Amino acid sequence: MKLRRQTSFLFIVALLAIVFLSVNSGAQQLAGADVNAFLEARLASLKTAATPESTAASKFEQICPVSTNEMAKRVFNEYGAVFVVKEPSKFPDRCVFVDTADVDRFQRSVKTKSALIGGVSIELQEAAMDSLIEIAKDAEALNLKITPLDGAIAGKRSYNDTVRIWNTRFQRALDHWVQLGKISEDDAAAVRNVNIERQVERVMAWEAAGLYFSTDFAHSIFSSTAPPGTSQHLSMLAIDIVEHNNPMIVSLLASRGWYRTVLNDATHFTFIGVPESELPNRGLKPVMRGSYKFWIPNNAPVAAATAPATNGPDE
Repeated sequence: MKLRRQTSFLFIVALLAIVFLSVNSGAQQLAGADVNAFLEARLASLKTAATPESTAASKFEQICPVSTNEMAKRVFNEYGAVFVVKEPSKFPDRCVFVDTADVDRFQRSVKTKSALIGGVSIELQEAAMDSLIEIAKDAEALNLKITPLDGAIAGKRSYNDTVRIWNTRFQRALDHWVQLGKISEDDAAAVRNVNIERQVERVMAWEAAGLYFSTDFAHSIFSSTAPPGTSQHLSMLAIDIVEHNNPMIVSLLASRGWYRTVLNDATHFTFIGVPESELPNRGLKPVMRGSYKFWIPNNAPVAAATAPATNGPDE
């Protein structure tokens, strides 16, 4: 038994050494597939395989109208990596869920699994949870631990969770800029009472002018939390980790298909379910922010580097 444990430990250390070199190899990688082409091919394949009564979309624009809707375009640029997750995990069937019923509909359509991770009950899609359970075991063998950030919402979230977290950022930042005289009382009152799409578009316009809505007022709100109905947590393919700054933990996550995919959000990891070497072939590109590597859609614009945000519940 002792020999078996030693062998297992040595295997994990060797695996970590390989993955650690890969994760920290920088952003110089060969160009891969175009993310739009990858997704169109994926949807066409699903449509072909679908039953006659299926309503599966055959064009990505039907799921996420990036060419006609500014909010959808921004959401995909920020969080679109989740759409390339490996089967049998299910990617979201739209980039913006419109309400609680819409989120519940999708979450009921996937096979989920719950487990205690770091003493916290977490629910994810089954393949993502199976992977996370193995990572927790790997960490334990190295006397490390995986701790969900801020409890159960580190994994699955409801539509109302995303509304609540959005408002903790949005309302506070709005009050901040009003107090500084950068936003008028009338404009603030008007934006509080519009639908979420119009509200997000107004925030995007203010941020383009330098009025940021993250918790530190120095980053985009998109690096701090997702607009209601857009979070990867709604698809149950994301986890926020307390130990996100531990290179060994990051390597363990990557070794089983988990990567940072929300630019400047260092605590947030997304289950893609493939080795890092396959990510470019799925239309993702690496972007470095200091020592952090993020994998984002390869057609997403990349703004000037800022310090990654690590303050509280994220995307």
